[in-house]
Amino acid sequence: MSHIIKSIMLIAVMAGACSLLAADFADYKTADKAAYKAYRAKKYGEAIESYQASLKLAEKPQQKSQAVYMTAVCYYRMKKYDDAIKEFDQLLTMEKASSSQKAYAHWHKGCISYIKRKYDDALGDFEKILGVEKVSNGHKAQAYTYIGRCLSAQKKYAEAVESYKKVLDLKVHINTINQARLYIAGVLRAEKKPEEALKVYQEILDSPKAHPNHKAQAFNGTGYIIYCQKKYDEAVKEYEKTLALEKVRVAYKAQADVMIGRCYLEQKDYAKAKLALESAQKYIKNPKNYWNKQAVKYLKQCK
Repeated sequence: MSHIIKSIMLIAVMAGACSLLAADFADYKTADKAAYKAYRAKKYGEAIESYQASLKLAEKPQQKSQAVYMTAVCYYRMKKYDDAIKEFDQLLTMEKASSSQKAYAHWHKGCISYIKRKYDDALGDFEKILGVEKVSNGHKAQAYTYIGRCLSAQKKYAEAVESYKKVLDLKVHINTINQARLYIAGVLRAEKKPEEALKVYQEILDSPKAHPNHKAQAFNGTGYIIYCQKKYDEAVKEYEKTLALEKVRVAYKAQADVMIGRCYLEQKDYAKAKLALESAQKYIKNPKNYWNKQAVKYLKQCK
């Protein structure tokens, strides 16, 4: 019995210590700095305590809105979505909250609905981003992109493409534009419009300073369309372009190798298929990874 009492007392002392740590700051700046440090370290619970302390110590409206906003983001990172929504809703009532904070509040709320597959609710929040006063082109692009994703999830493909295309008309970074192009190509593939999708992939590849990851997705997307057309030698050449890229996600290289292996399997060149599929496994060693599983699956077909 005594050891149970001691355990309860220890927990109480620890809880008190944590609470004291959160509240024991000289000023807003100190609390905010500690909160951000905890946030960067992904110690979101500790960050929330410090942000709540900074809220109490805040003297300026902008400091208060920042504390509420970051508290909401921490809850979002912890997947405590109901708590996150309460904080974001509080932020949206704050007169001095910045346009960026309001836009991100609507974006996070939309993402929560999107995760829950409540696409109409998500659309409502993403559309509200466009109504935020002095909202940046970056936030507009984010809104149009996620509106497109919601519409695509509802198989409203024509409307989704129109939303993605609005990103292309904005003055934003080429990475943002090419990401929208990738979504457009994906929708066109879903609509079984391979030739139109190929044109969009080529736009990505022709764009100046395209990110290697976007190039890899364009090469792989092009390769898959050609693979489906049973032009296996041409498909292999496209996938090899991904393998030649530097500073690209290994998943895209693993995907390319798996698809090269599949091309060779179709041609009954089992030796080359085996080499490609084993190469895919070298990129991603996690046995639960999708492309690793694909490599294992098709290696069984190598005679």
